[in-house]
Amino acid sequence: MPNISRRELATLLGKLFAVVTFWRPAAAAPAISLQEFLALSRRLTGRAELDPKIGQIYLTALLAVPKNGELLAGLARGGSSRPELESEIILAWYTGVYQSGGQSRLATHTGALVWKALGTSAPGTCVSEMGSWSREPR
Repeated sequence: MPNISRRELATLLGKLFAVVTFWRPAAAAPAISLQEFLALSRRLTGRAELDPKIGQIYLTALLAVPKNGELLAGLARGGSSRPELESEIILAWYTGVYQSGGQSRLATHTGALVWKALGTSAPGTCVSEMGSWSREPR
């Protein structure tokens, strides 16, 4: 067994501490892809046609919360149910509003699924010819 002085031991431990403290693994791939998130969202919302651009907004916001990465991946791959997270996803798609940094943000008004569920267009949008509002509804 080699004879090592206290100074050499302290130097070695200092170097080991520096390596452990500052070493970071290579950036990992996202826990869940956009396609997986859209498939999960289709399953949760019951809607086949979801806008990938809006889905990317929701996914980015959800992944900003560190614990959500693994939870979303688990949900997308058939893992155990996460009612709170599932509700957040459904609410975002149906209202067009998502949480970011503790604040509500609008991703879409006209693309919110609530309007399709109600069978109407979003308020403030023009869906027919000029003056159609003056006629009795169907």
